[in-house]
Amino acid sequence: MSPMKVLIGTNNKMKISVVEKVFMEIFQINSVEVASHAADSLVPETPRDKETYLGAYNRAIACQKIGSADYYVGLE
Repeated sequence: MSPMKVLIGTNNKMKISVVEKVFMEIFQINSVEVASHAADSLVPETPRDKETYLGAYNRAIACQKIGSADYYVGLE
């Protein structure tokens, strides 16, 4: 069985590490293949309220458009 593939819309190493750990814990697996993409959130640098959701959503959708993964993650 090939490893689970996750594409995250950031190049922030801390966020990538957290996503990897969360997926391994939630799915109770030993490894996950995490790739990153510097996706634009299309919201202000300091988003507020609904902008936070929209920014994360935009990043996940941008990843889905460019990649082939099992899961696409957007974080704000």
